[in-house]
Amino acid sequence: MSSPISNSESVRKSLSPPFATRGRLLPENYTGLWNADQEKTPRLLEIREAVARSRAQNAPYILNLENKIESLQAEATNYRLALELWKRDYQKIVNEKKLLEIRLYFQKQNTAMFQTISARWRAAAIAYGVPSMWPQQDLLVNSAQGAPSGSRSDNSGDVSLQEASSSSNRPAKRAKHVPVRSRNNQG
Repeated sequence: MSSPISNSESVRKSLSPPFATRGRLLPENYTGLWNADQEKTPRLLEIREAVARSRAQNAPYILNLENKIESLQAEATNYRLALELWKRDYQKIVNEKKLLEIRLYFQKQNTAMFQTISARWRAAAIAYGVPSMWPQQDLLVNSAQGAPSGSRSDNSGDVSLQEASSSSNRPAKRAKHVPVRSRNNQG
């Protein structure tokens, strides 16, 4: 078999003078076409050269489009990463909000419980005649016992005031100090 170099040289030698004067050279893969139909070959070569010229003209445009595609892909990647960061931050904020709502709920529960316990202690202290830590309650207790200063004319007092007024006929009692035994000392 002949080498590709010698085959292309034989094709160039077999070119007719009209093609040689136009400066066109046939590639190696057109040898069968050249031998089959010499009338269609120039037309096919012109078409292929026109296609090659249009490809050469479109090459910068295609290169520009490829560059735009690459830059848009990089931008899309950046946006995707930023979106992931925003989603993560949003999820953190939502979780923190849920925790704060739970803490607020329990703080409200604790406040309500503390107020209830405080009102009961206050009522018990007033009922037993323990000197009050609450100055306004002292005024109300004194007014319930008949002291004219600081008395209230309306009946809008709470339950502890009603209990205090009902026990105003009794003499004031002081609570006895009872030592509280801790659980560790019971044994």
